[in-house]
Amino acid sequence: MKSKSLNTLKNSNIKRLLILLLTNLILTILVMYIGNNWIIDGIYFSFSIIVTYINHKRFIGTTTFDENYVESLDLLNSLIINISSGCSFYDVIDKNEKLRKLIKEDELKTTQIAEIKEKMLILFPYKFYLLFFDIYDQYINVGGDFLKMSESLLNLIKVKQFEIIDLKENYTKRMSSFYMLWTFSFLVIIIARIVLSNYFETMSKNLFFLVLLLVSFIMFDISIFITYLCLLDRKNIKDENYEKV
Repeated sequence: MKSKSLNTLKNSNIKRLLILLLTNLILTILVMYIGNNWIIDGIYFSFSIIVTYINHKRFIGTTTFDENYVESLDLLNSLIINISSGCSFYDVIDKNEKLRKLIKEDELKTTQIAEIKEKMLILFPYKFYLLFFDIYDQYINVGGDFLKMSESLLNLIKVKQFEIIDLKENYTKRMSSFYMLWTFSFLVIIIARIVLSNYFETMSKNLFFLVLLLVSFIMFDISIFITYLCLLDRKNIKDENYEKV
């Protein structure tokens, strides 16, 4: 299941990159259609490719982070539910593919909880994992109802899961509105170019007009960059990472 999700993620990233490159090509053709100048067209195409590459790398980085974060929440939720049901801590860990790579199967039963904790915090360096191990230590040493002891942590997990969902939904909504606004703007430009063809042909020989045209399209790429910078920011979540003393 994990390999399938990774393949799906990779295919989705490739499709997304192809769409971005196609968008760059269409806009480059549009710049050429309006300005009829190869130099201006070449400058814009080069700039847009660089911005697309940066945006795509940022998107992949955020997507990978989100996948890891969601997995960490799912694993923590599974640990709490299964331990509360009487399952062994080691049995739950054994089912996680990433942790099994860090801990050899024949060494799992002999590995101390403290060592597993260190390895888990390498993969999932979040403060709520420290809270989980504090609760688990208390459960082992004192006893009690583990589910009730972990009630506040389970509520925190739900909050964090909804937080990621909200961030993804907000990204989709904002980017949809962003592209619709700019698509409408470009349609207005295309209609103006068709209706006022003689005027645009005359203006295409004017250097100021060509520079203004280039700046206008570059502003589109810069606005995408800024939008990505804001919508793909995960600083608040990353601040939850624990720091080793």
